[in-house]
Amino acid sequence: KQWYQRRVRGRPPEQQVTGDVQVSMEVCDGKLRLTVLRAKQLKFKCSEKAVDTYVKAYLLDSSSARKQQKKRSKTAKSSLCPTYNELFSFEPVYHDKVLAVAVVARERFSRKQPLGEAQINLASLDLTVRLTAWYRLFSAHPQIASHA
Repeated sequence: KQWYQRRVRGRPPEQQVTGDVQVSMEVCDGKLRLTVLRAKQLKFKCSEKAVDTYVKAYLLDSSSARKQQKKRSKTAKSSLCPTYNELFSFEPVYHDKVLAVAVVARERFSRKQPLGEAQINLASLDLTVRLTAWYRLFSAHPQIASHA
């Protein structure tokens, strides 16, 4: 844990860790099945109190960084550790892609505030079996992870 804290302090402010998101992934019937389970230790820039959040998931083309097959969860009400339990299915063209999972804060009568994003390199994972893991959310320019 000390290594992790030192590494975060050395990172520029625009790339601070803003929480963690837990997802489960597997390939079933030729499709990528993603279950967004929950988030924890969310840090809000705009408020000290918990606000409503939702998750956006999409595939990034590794060559062009273009967003494909966008998905959105339902909104979880006022929690620093929200539970989503949302299942998304992505079409079979995913092997060379990066999966992006972003948590977004939604305050009443104000704009949506992106809290952080995790990017997961799908090519580095064995998804023939279900993989459940926590991924760090970064506030900007997330690092691509194989799994945490």
